[in-house]
Amino acid sequence: MIGHIRPKVCKLPSQAKDSYMKLYCSICHSLRRQYGILSALFVNSELAILLLALRDYFMPGESWYRCPAKLHSTKKPVLIHEAVDHAAGFSVLLGWLKLLDWETDSPALHKKAIRKSLDKKASRILANLRKESKSLIQEYRDLVTGNCKDFSYVRRMSHLLSRTICIELGKQTIINSGNLTPLSELFGLIGELVSIADPLIDLHRDVKRGEYNPIWEAAAENSLNVSREYEKFSSEYHLIKNRVIREMDSSELRDILNTGFKTTLKLGLDNLSSRISARTKSLIERDFALHSRSNSFAYSLSSTSGSYIPNFSIQNVLKFSKHQYLLTGNHINLQARSEKRRKRSSYSDHCEWCSDGCCDVFDRCNCCECGRGKEHSGDSDSGGDGCDCNCDSCDCDC
Repeated sequence: MIGHIRPKVCKLPSQAKDSYMKLYCSICHSLRRQYGILSALFVNSELAILLLALRDYFMPGESWYRCPAKLHSTKKPVLIHEAVDHAAGFSVLLGWLKLLDWETDSPALHKKAIRKSLDKKASRILANLRKESKSLIQEYRDLVTGNCKDFSYVRRMSHLLSRTICIELGKQTIINSGNLTPLSELFGLIGELVSIADPLIDLHRDVKRGEYNPIWEAAAENSLNVSREYEKFSSEYHLIKNRVIREMDSSELRDILNTGFKTTLKLGLDNLSSRISARTKSLIERDFALHSRSNSFAYSLSSTSGSYIPNFSIQNVLKFSKHQYLLTGNHINLQARSEKRRKRSSYSDHCEWCSDGCCDVFDRCNCCECGRGKEHSGDSDSGGDGCDCNCDSCDCDC
């Protein structure tokens, strides 16, 4: 659970949007109140979704505060409750685990300094957890710092970690154990789903940085084409996703889960799938060579052949630049990249409601260039929901 599942807020129904954003802001407020203003950087969208699943089982107090992210904002409502504070603590722990992973993959002094600044906070939070939960998180920490390359073990631990977080937050509410058990198993599946989605999304970046990625390692170890290994992970991702959706409508959970949670989670999963599809499309449409660190050969992800090239030497593999120019044989394909920049520069008027400025009001979606007509659903007079480009591959977070 590292923030991959996040719904596009502008597409949420108004009631679900208000509930989700109030919980998200409540976690942020609790983080700043308990651990300092910089800790707000660790606010986690999946923990807000988890609190939304438990919303019918706790009665919080309400307070108002000015959001520091918006200098001229009015006061916003936040919920005050032990479950929210517990979720804030787990946000710090998940951020701490992510920093440990970051430091292990690519050690640096500044990473070590940031991680050490969180060690005391993490120790204080761990001390207040149940013995079983503390032991599991310490085991997960050892997995991260040991740079474990057994993906089946990583996947199982992600399942257990997500399940444990659900149980810990559920203990702060009035939900009974009979209902908490199936709910925790659902979130265990969600944790497993995130562990599969992570290497799918980060494959290009991990290869570029020389960091571990299970898709790349499996292809190198088994002398398989990278695109085939990628397809295996993608198929498994969709199997788990469909299972999560089926479980939400199962007889065990039908009466436990509220409509706002179901809607928010489904939109979050759709957004995650769109991000993965966008990465897959970019890999298939543009040929590029990936050099295996262990076997000194390269693979080609090609929409035409997708085949392993045994005679493709390391001298022909150009390192990825910051502009991600990709090599096909001895030719650098710059034309498509240049054309994309030219098109983007021709559209300058952005939707005032979109915080990322990604959607053109009058013509097309700039962030994915789908070319589809923009339906502007919010304006200053109508008070609509704001930016909605109606494009499934759009990767903005508005």
